[in-house]
Amino acid sequence: MAESPCVAVELKEAEKARRILKSRGYLAYGLKASRSSGRVLFPVTDLDASLSILADAGIKAEPCVSTFKRMATGPPSPRELDLPGYWLVGDIIVFNPREGFDIDKLVSYAEELINRGIARSAWLKVGTHGPYRLPKLIHIAGERRTETTAKEYGLRFRVDVAKAYYNPRLSFEHRRIAEQVSHRENVLDMFTGVGGFAVHIAHLREARIVAVDINPYAAYLAAKNAEINKLRGQICVMRADAKLLPRALEPVFDRIIMNHPTASLNFIEEACMLIKPGSVARLHVYVISTSPTEATRSVEEGIRIRSRCTIKKLQVRRVIDHSPKRFIYAVDVEVERSDSND
Repeated sequence: MAESPCVAVELKEAEKARRILKSRGYLAYGLKASRSSGRVLFPVTDLDASLSILADAGIKAEPCVSTFKRMATGPPSPRELDLPGYWLVGDIIVFNPREGFDIDKLVSYAEELINRGIARSAWLKVGTHGPYRLPKLIHIAGERRTETTAKEYGLRFRVDVAKAYYNPRLSFEHRRIAEQVSHRENVLDMFTGVGGFAVHIAHLREARIVAVDINPYAAYLAAKNAEINKLRGQICVMRADAKLLPRALEPVFDRIIMNHPTASLNFIEEACMLIKPGSVARLHVYVISTSPTEATRSVEEGIRIRSRCTIKKLQVRRVIDHSPKRFIYAVDVEVERSDSND
């Protein structure tokens, strides 16, 4: 048995809560959820963040502390062994960079995870490289391959962890945005990666989505993922520099997704040039900040200084951790173009 902070949710919300907590990496690894007084208790690694994301999903949860059984087949967590954390993408593990760990110990741990059937390949990220800022990976155990299939909410995504951006912790965010979209909306996904937002939206809604990425292999995978999933909407995939989109596309969009946390503010002007004139559109701008206040201020200033859009309404929420004391925030903004279509 082990004591852990936890969140308590009603039984009818338990599966949805479990899926959200798992996708964000907040479930305490190796501990088994329990029931108490008709509720399900989930052991978590970050109590405040867990309560926040469940509240954002409309799930009522209460904080708690309880003891939980250890899963007999579960290996110890990387934190317990003072090793880097990892992402599980399909059947591939990617360990995140961190200073001061024992590489031999990490290799042994990766081999244990593979022997237990958790994954079939393991890589260590040691930086980024190239014009598309792709991860630089070192193979440490298992099969020497980087292609796999990841699943989100029943959808399949072909992924290459070395050639295109994909973050499994964004699955809840993909779904959150998709559920906001109305039928017949025109949506622009400016930095689509392998098509996470676009495929979720087209699966749920009869919408028209233009999915763009400057990385040709990411665009290829996005098109492939649009093909292999059952969709209600239509997806058009483009390989293009987002800076040039106003030259190629008409200003018809009701919603624009800007999931490029390190540089999204540099494309505010182009986004506002592409929204439908005379109507209120929605921008989903992802930024790296130390606080919700800073994230809000940076987006407000970016829109005010770099575009002709007027903010009508703004909401901010923390999405995932980026580094110590820095987080990725989603700033959802309702805007209106203050100029006529030139």
